[in-house]
Amino acid sequence: MADKEFPVDEFDRLASDRKVRGAHRRQESNRKWWIALIAIVVCAPLLGWGIVQWAGHRSDSTGDEPTTSVTAEATATPAEESTTAPEGDEETTEPAAEPTETEEPAPEADLATPVQIRNASMVAGHAAAMQQTLAEAGFTAVEANNYPNTSPAVSQVFYPDESFEGTALAVAEALGIPADEEHVIEGEGTEGTGTVIVVLAGDLG
Repeated sequence: MADKEFPVDEFDRLASDRKVRGAHRRQESNRKWWIALIAIVVCAPLLGWGIVQWAGHRSDSTGDEPTTSVTAEATATPAEESTTAPEGDEETTEPAAEPTETEEPAPEADLATPVQIRNASMVAGHAAAMQQTLAEAGFTAVEANNYPNTSPAVSQVFYPDESFEGTALAVAEALGIPADEEHVIEGEGTEGTGTVIVVLAGDLG
């Protein structure tokens, strides 16, 4: 009966797969746990330090950007001020003074120029009186006689060319004749004579 073998069933297979140890089996060593604990203790601070360094580096790189923009704005402000400055200079710039017209000096009179006084006023002695007036003014070559032609409306002074203009104006001033184009005239038959001719009309007293 004891030697009788029974066929292998499901329970026999489970029993053969299970490894049962006795009560006096060797205890497993805790060295692996200690190694893992030491690794955690050592690596955790290093990992934390690395995270702190990485975060600090990102914050530094992020903080540089506002500084750059502020610097750019600060740099741009003087540029705008320097661009605006010339406008103030234009407003304060005084306009250039307009050139003043310089009066040409009056032609000088030659008191030695021959002067002929012709009386057309029908007043006796009028030419002689004007001759005396010119002599007192410094003229040294003055002659007086009558005017043979029709008496003009106003007294006039005639001179040969522009080189005698100063002398003619001085004669007119001394005799009280207006020094304008109606009374002091260039030409009129005196060209080439070298003489200033005065025609006295009735307008002079």
